[in-house]
Amino acid sequence: MKISINVLGTTVALALASASAHAALAPPSIGTSAPGNNGLYLAIWDSAGNNTELVNLNYLYSDVTAASGNLNPSAPNAAFQLAAAPTGSGQVLQMSFGVIPQFSTLFTSANLGTTDYMVLAQQLANTGNGVETTYGSAPPLSYTGVNTYGVNIQGEIASWAASTSAGIATDTTGTATFSVQTSLGNGQIISGAFAGQSVGQAINFYNVTDSITTHKATATAYSGYWFLSSTGVLSYNVPVSGGAPVPLPAAVWLFGSGLLGMAGVARRRKTAV
Repeated sequence: MKISINVLGTTVALALASASAHAALAPPSIGTSAPGNNGLYLAIWDSAGNNTELVNLNYLYSDVTAASGNLNPSAPNAAFQLAAAPTGSGQVLQMSFGVIPQFSTLFTSANLGTTDYMVLAQQLANTGNGVETTYGSAPPLSYTGVNTYGVNIQGEIASWAASTSAGIATDTTGTATFSVQTSLGNGQIISGAFAGQSVGQAINFYNVTDSITTHKATATAYSGYWFLSSTGVLSYNVPVSGGAPVPLPAAVWLFGSGLLGMAGVARRRKTAV
């Protein structure tokens, strides 16, 4: 009995460690300053006009990369709450950023039909490069393409930071270096296969990395999707199957209390013997 209790105790410790690891992502918020060169951000633009908006989503590439596991939750936590799916029936674990500031001013009912969006981040490293990007299906990036795309995202953020220190950058004239009429729309970010999705439509999210060792690019699809509503509400959504999940911390503590009870019974039996 003693050996079994020790093994189960280890299981509880591992479960608690897992819960802690997956709770590491802070609640979503809009950043108040321009992001760093590996920050996650939202780009919205009117493809038939001049209006462009960039929004700092206040996470780093490392916060949302595939290796972190933070975008694949199994239960509600600090960042994700159970909610109705924005695309129809069913429930999702949802990370909601709320209404994007200035959205209703820049993107009205008159131009929503030509308004698209993307969510982006990147990280350049000595061992390989990685980008987070929204796309309809697996991004067709080559080994060299990952690096080029990452550098372009980095350049976009640099243009943003040079224009304003705020977490939200807007342009209505097509003259800013980050606008859809200049760097955002001339092939640096938004071009060809990497065109964004229409507002009011879900868009898949991918982590794409290259390896200096293998000289190959690998795309990993996340189980969730981004959704920007026609009212400007941005969310990341992970579908829930089989009903509402049980919050892991509560389940772990319930399990732990049961083990303590078992341990008490074992001690009483040992004393009786």
